[in-house]
Amino acid sequence: FDCLCWQAGHLGESSCPEVYNAFEAFLCFGCHISSSRALVMDTRSIRPDPCDNRLIALNNTLVLLACVCDLLAICFEELEGVSELVDL
Repeated sequence: FDCLCWQAGHLGESSCPEVYNAFEAFLCFGCHISSSRALVMDTRSIRPDPCDNRLIALNNTLVLLACVCDLLAICFEELEGVSELVDL
């Protein structure tokens, strides 16, 4: 699993996987759930439904959009309303 600015396996997570897993789950919860789901489906040879994949991709996009809007609202007060709307 590669996430934004780092690649899996390059942070030393093999020495303490619980800490890195908690870190990922706390910071990227929606994407973490999706990657865990994909791993379980892959290990059990379960085929996903195409509609299910679209809904998960939409959810991940909205989670990341909400994060970006929250960060922008810190710098630009006029974006606080947009940030609150996206958080719904």
